[in-house]
Amino acid sequence: MSLTRIVIGWLLVWVMFLFWEAVEGRLLGVASSDRAGPHERAPMLRRPPGAYFIEALLLALIAGLWFGSLGHGGWMLLFGLLGLLVDWTGWMRIAGDVEPPLPALVHIVLGGARGVAAGGLLAFALG
Repeated sequence: MSLTRIVIGWLLVWVMFLFWEAVEGRLLGVASSDRAGPHERAPMLRRPPGAYFIEALLLALIAGLWFGSLGHGGWMLLFGLLGLLVDWTGWMRIAGDVEPPLPALVHIVLGGARGVAAGGLLAFALG
């Protein structure tokens, strides 16, 4: 597996993460409006773009190991579980600190779906 394919997969997943967060923030009201003033729009992303950049890098490196040496089957389960893990731990860190924009179960299931979508892009780029 070439480094070029891993970098392409990484950038595809990063763009997908940015798009996913922007759509989720606008459609489901996830983006917090408390950071925006009365005449400002709420931010489209909950975190800086660099955070999604690093998350996509780590996921691309895991995918490089998975598709390059460990196997090709079961990627939907692997990346779905990784998505659940990322959003579950993030949710547990903020639980009780802020008013939740979504019920916890919906947020965590969307994280699993986001992981499967990222895994699909990486399967396409690396598989």
